Amino acid sequence: MRFGLCGPPEGLASAARCGFDYYETHVTGLMAMDEPAFTEFVKQAEAAPIRVESCCILFPGSGEVPIVGDTFDRGVLEGYLRRAFERIRRVGADRTAFGSGGLRRTPAGWEKSRAWAQLAETLSLTAALAGSYGVTVLLEPLNRGETDTVISIAEGVAMIAEVGSPNLKLLADWYHMSRENEPASALAAAAGVLAHAHIASREMRGYPLPDDGGEYTSFFRALSENGYDGRMSIEGGSSQPDRDGPAALAFFEKLGIFE
Repeated sequence: MRFGLCGPPEGLASAARCGFDYYETHVTGLMAMDEPAFTEFVKQAEAAPIRVESCCILFPGSGEVPIVGDTFDRGVLEGYLRRAFERIRRVGADRTAFGSGGLRRTPAGWEKSRAWAQLAETLSLTAALAGSYGVTVLLEPLNRGETDTVISIAEGVAMIAEVGSPNLKLLADWYHMSRENEPASALAAAAGVLAHAHIASREMRGYPLPDDGGEYTSFFRALSENGYDGRMSIEGGSSQPDRDGPAALAFFEKLGIFE
């Protein structure tokens, strides 16, 4: 398994110092740059000791690109996604998480089934466009504190089956699974579509560390039992990342996940 760190573009150097295998950066951070600034970041990424291999935070939280609701606009969505996927590829990544819990929450006055259907439409368009750029879309089940649509591995697998795109895969995030009290055994249903993983401590959403009270062994064991040996990114915060990053990687090694 290879381990990365999620964060804004400016966090790449810190991730490299900590010893991570790759970096997973925010699409919104890439999109906020003007062309000269983005071109300079691409140069920095190409020269860095580790590569930007994956992305997350696909959509801005402001709602300027609606993905579910009465203000949904296919033209606005497609225009944004084309620009986003072009930048994702230029920076070197080949995949992006699709989370955006607040944006996919069932709008007031809507039936949940209607929101589900529109999210499926959004995912279908997103996966099709991403494929034309060589980018894989990773649907991330979240927790009910962030959304009410796709909050379990089972719902994620069902949504992927409904969309039916080979370019739409599943991202399993142990933080969200833990918040939902979803057992690691749920991953058995995702064996054919699981393509990425995230991890963070359950209570503080920080870097996983030996003394944080979290339970991680079952997650790694379930991933291994289901044949997953790909990328896993820490998506959590730390007030001292240069200290906690190496400590988290050492903790993973003690768990036996490199064996």
